[in-house]
Amino acid sequence: MNNLNDLYLFTMVVRHQGISAAAKACNMPRSKVSRRIQELEASLGQALLIRTTRTIELTEKGQWLYQQINQSLTTANEAATNLKQQQGLPQGKLSIAIQPAFGTAPLFSDVVAEYVMHYPDVVLDIVHHQGPIDLRRNNIDLQILPDYQANPFDDYVQQQLLKVNYCIVASPQYLQQYGEPNNINELLNHRLLVNRYAKTVLPEQINFHLYSDDILLLKKLTIAHQGISLLPRLVVQEFIEQQQLQVILPTLNLSHINLYLVYPSLPYLSEKTRLFIKLLRQYFSQLS
Repeated sequence: MNNLNDLYLFTMVVRHQGISAAAKACNMPRSKVSRRIQELEASLGQALLIRTTRTIELTEKGQWLYQQINQSLTTANEAATNLKQQQGLPQGKLSIAIQPAFGTAPLFSDVVAEYVMHYPDVVLDIVHHQGPIDLRRNNIDLQILPDYQANPFDDYVQQQLLKVNYCIVASPQYLQQYGEPNNINELLNHRLLVNRYAKTVLPEQINFHLYSDDILLLKKLTIAHQGISLLPRLVVQEFIEQQQLQVILPTLNLSHINLYLVYPSLPYLSEKTRLFIKLLRQYFSQLS
């Protein structure tokens, strides 16, 4: 019988598209991973990988083997990890991907602070990323993603976390210099800084001064008196309270976006991931 650990290493090499990347993900020397793959191929009597100077490709037999064992081995590994963690406080690394604008919002910072306080043996790795990513390939446990960023990975679970309302804001200095619009049509006379969502809800005839999906950039430029933005209330609330930004056209009925939790569709989520999701839901339910 082949060593299950070697089979798991094989799936990691495929998932990370290289022996070096898989070795790094498994915290093992590259030479050891390479040797174990060679031993697996020898025991099976089949070449599994086509090695080149920059990457690896699967042979026909390698592709068949990966399709047969990938999900089962990943599930078994997650189950074993989860069982170990149930013996005490969770530990290890928890990697979370989130857009910078939402990742720097005070509410998310509060969640992280409380999680770290309760579970000091977990190392949090917060990755700021704008769009959807392949979580397994990038060793990410979960991602928080707005619904206008379509997730192309159908095998991941997507659960709604929060409905996010938008508001139109500008700095008091900008409004003092250029005047405050009294209706949506008067936005035609202003410098608009927008993202993909804003382009779908504002009139088509409006010309945009700057377009970017980087909400953090839009917020920074708006605070610096560079124009008017349509931004998530969650992201700008503290600046409104500090009077660095002012809501304009407050009675305008704007649609909202949804924030989603995205994570691999495994029967066994690690305990550290479950606890973080639970804490997120507790905090964000206060805003629903």
